[in-house]
Amino acid sequence: FLDLHSMPCSGAPPPGASSTRKSPIELAEVVLNEICHQLVSLSVACRKAAVPQKWIGSSVALGFDEQSSFLDKVGGGLFAEQDEADLRLSVLVKIFDWGRSELCTMEEFAKLDAEQQADRLHYWRLYTGGIDRLSWEAARTYRHRFGNCRGWGTVQLAVFDFDSHTSDDFLGQVTVPLKPTAQVTQPLLKADGSPVRGKAGPASITFGITWQRFAKGSRLHGTWQVVVVSAANLPSADSCWTGRGLGLSDPFVIVKAISDDGVLCFTQRTCVKVKNLNPVWNEMFDIPLALPEHSCLEELIGSKQAASFTPIPSKDHRPGMTLKTAMFPSLEHVFAEDGKAEAYGIDLWKQLLNHICGRHGSMLLQPERKR
Repeated sequence: FLDLHSMPCSGAPPPGASSTRKSPIELAEVVLNEICHQLVSLSVACRKAAVPQKWIGSSVALGFDEQSSFLDKVGGGLFAEQDEADLRLSVLVKIFDWGRSELCTMEEFAKLDAEQQADRLHYWRLYTGGIDRLSWEAARTYRHRFGNCRGWGTVQLAVFDFDSHTSDDFLGQVTVPLKPTAQVTQPLLKADGSPVRGKAGPASITFGITWQRFAKGSRLHGTWQVVVVSAANLPSADSCWTGRGLGLSDPFVIVKAISDDGVLCFTQRTCVKVKNLNPVWNEMFDIPLALPEHSCLEELIGSKQAASFTPIPSKDHRPGMTLKTAMFPSLEHVFAEDGKAEAYGIDLWKQLLNHICGRHGSMLLQPERKR
């Protein structure tokens, strides 16, 4: 949804073009920030409903306009400068496809018997919980992708063989510091650090890294641009499948950025090159660095009330862990492997949403008691 892949370019605008044009990653940041704001508003609206609803089969659509109104087709993939408010108006967060849903008024709810009221309360908790989970996932994505103002430490380029019916096969990887790097070819390594070999010799990957600083007025400080050029002499991962490209692989690259402190992490991936041991991708990936004023929790959710939020003390909160780290754990974090980090993060998120709408003790939002 957010990976607006770009072909490598110098970043310099063509003659006569605006020097303040926005890049795809700047547009993606505004889009995801606005999606977070609107999803938080939807979660709060569910909490403020006068009576519980029974919405079954309802969906949430996310979308944004990246067509001619924002795309400068002369600018080699860069977006023309536009008023941020207009761009935010193009972002859609809509509920649709009502299915078996209905709108129950206060008068209609009062006429229901106790069992019917409990039934609607049960389904409204489920629906509100789903919206909370969606808003939390969007906020966590924003936090890890656009919320780093301290610096990125390393980038890992891991090559996999795509399999549609089984787990993807790991072929090799390189991990390098994020610093300006002219196009270079490095050997692929196995998980134990030993070199990977293909039929024609050592396997390798070619890439380059540049730093692009954004103009004053941007919501981002700048971005690391990682260009995944190609790979060579990849090992065959499909040799055991007769009739399916015998002796070949279907490689793609996962680009993983890791912050200096190891807390923030996000991944992107290239397209799959079918039956190819010497693939050429030539794809560019942005690893943005945020400005401090746009990385705070209030900016992420679009509410100043976040500044006064104090979570309920919990044994799951580890010493030295910041609120944002606890609320938005990384999928790569060791603590997330036991499932507790994610559950605690969602619980903190729901506490924050309750704080925003001022309904800490609402019967609609309390966990359903076991019978």
